[in-house]
Amino acid sequence: MSCTVISYSSTELTGHELKVYKPQVHLDIRKYFFSVRFVDAWNGLPAAVLRCNNVENFKRKLDCLFKDRRYE
Repeated sequence: MSCTVISYSSTELTGHELKVYKPQVHLDIRKYFFSVRFVDAWNGLPAAVLRCNNVENFKRKLDCLFKDRRYE
């Protein structure tokens, strides 16, 4: 199964422009696959976290986001 990144203009969607399409699953076992479970979390990230120049900045911003949301 592959996930598709869909790019939209900012007027069509809330959030960021790097939304991932969530495939429709027909079997219960498939809904537990990582490729299906991560989509909501990824699409819920703020654009500031996703627009990083490198992995270290992404990790730092993600850690700050989780601390702000109290996911320690």
